[in-house]
Amino acid sequence: MMNTRHDSTEPDRITRMRALIERSSLGEEGARRLAHRTSHEQVDRIGQRLQSAGPPDSSAALREPPSTPASPAPRTARRAVDVLELPTVQRILVPGDREKTWALVTRMQEFLSAYPVGRFGASGSAMVLDAVAAISEALIEDRDARSALRLMQAACPHLQLLGRHDQRGFRVRRAWAAARSELGHYRTAEQLLRRLGEDEQRVMNFAEPWTEIHLQWTFVRRGDLPQAAAGFRTLSTRLAQPHDIDIATLGHLECRWNWVRGQQGLVEESAKGYSRVIEGRSAVLGPDDPETLDAKQSLGAMFQLNGELAHAISILESLLEDRKRVLGEAHPDTLETSKYLCLARFRTEPRNDRALARTIENLQDILRAQTESHGAGHPLTLDTATRLRQVQTAPDEASSAPPETEQSQVPVSPAGA
Repeated sequence: MMNTRHDSTEPDRITRMRALIERSSLGEEGARRLAHRTSHEQVDRIGQRLQSAGPPDSSAALREPPSTPASPAPRTARRAVDVLELPTVQRILVPGDREKTWALVTRMQEFLSAYPVGRFGASGSAMVLDAVAAISEALIEDRDARSALRLMQAACPHLQLLGRHDQRGFRVRRAWAAARSELGHYRTAEQLLRRLGEDEQRVMNFAEPWTEIHLQWTFVRRGDLPQAAAGFRTLSTRLAQPHDIDIATLGHLECRWNWVRGQQGLVEESAKGYSRVIEGRSAVLGPDDPETLDAKQSLGAMFQLNGELAHAISILESLLEDRKRVLGEAHPDTLETSKYLCLARFRTEPRNDRALARTIENLQDILRAQTESHGAGHPLTLDTATRLRQVQTAPDEASSAPPETEQSQVPVSPAGA
């Protein structure tokens, strides 16, 4: 899904890393994430540029004549697009990355409000949308789809300038649909992705694989597992063609497909698939990388939902400590790991009153934190509320019930992808 920018000046270490990752399930995307970190100095330079850059040159504008910027600034010859050299944020890895990303979000919003869309021209608007899409993707990965939507909403005039059939706007449209899906708007996301796929087919003669992956994931979230499995199978065949194999995207698809397999009761097949992904990501990105932890989370959750409690507890106990250390105790992913571990432990002793009380207390704490950070209507919050009600009203049934296939059973993380 991420755009890869090839540069002949890239250091040898990036080239070597890419060659290594191409042999795993991560592809060049992982190499770029490792190689291109955003430093505090870069953020400071961006801030200085935003403060010093004057009204951009309007020679490339397509529509309205130049107008005065929203806030006065010294006049320079620099165009608006020249201050848009934002570093790509591919995944928020630690709290420090989160702070950097928020600094970028703030500066990007200031940038969008200060410079009218007519001053950019088509090429400038395309750069704006690509930067907005990259930041939005990072926010979505960090479980902050609402902030991503607000940022993309601010960039909508640039998308309108390019028009529906300009492929330079496809990436931000895909991120918009993904954010809607994360917030539980599955039907809307499906409609957006179908329309995007049609436009991609019309303009490029093929649909972008990530558009199809997101589309199939909306079916998973709605509980339509047969349709999702069929879609993943078809796309997997397409991506694995010898003449045009896409290893990176194929690996992400495999993660989502593993979740569907687990939901369909194919526990061994799902576990083997996740184990391959975990091994590859641990070797390339490291055992503490959030993508590695995501895959472990999905494996543990899959075991828990299928009643393989010993395996689930073993994985989730270790993972919870890693989540706390890497992401912090309050991060949405840490809370989800804690929830699945809590439920797995409870299912091992459903008739223990102390275990019941402890489980209820833990779920209530998680629910409060999620309500505060996400809101009562967020899928994460609703899922925790459902689990809490199940434990409170029918502990025996909740502990022994077979895995469900409704959308509430889908983990917050896109199945470790």
